[in-house]
Amino acid sequence: MDGLHLDPRWRLIDLWNDMALVGKACLQMGPEAFDPATQPGWREAALVLGGVCLACLSYLALRLRAVEIVR
Repeated sequence: MDGLHLDPRWRLIDLWNDMALVGKACLQMGPEAFDPATQPGWREAALVLGGVCLACLSYLALRLRAVEIVR
C-alpha cells in the first residue's frame, strides 16, 4: 500500500489519520487494525491534534479580543 516507502511520521500531517489513530487507541484496537500497517504512535497523533486545537483556540481568542462591541 505504501509505494513511496516514506517514514510513517509523514502521516502525522493527515489530521483524519491522526483522529483515526487516537480513536482506535481509545477503543483499544490493536496494531493489526491499522491500514497501512506502518503508522506513527497514537501519542504522537494526539500531540499533533492537541497542537492544532491549541493554535486554533489561540487564534479564535485573538479574533474575539479584536472585536469591539458598540451599543
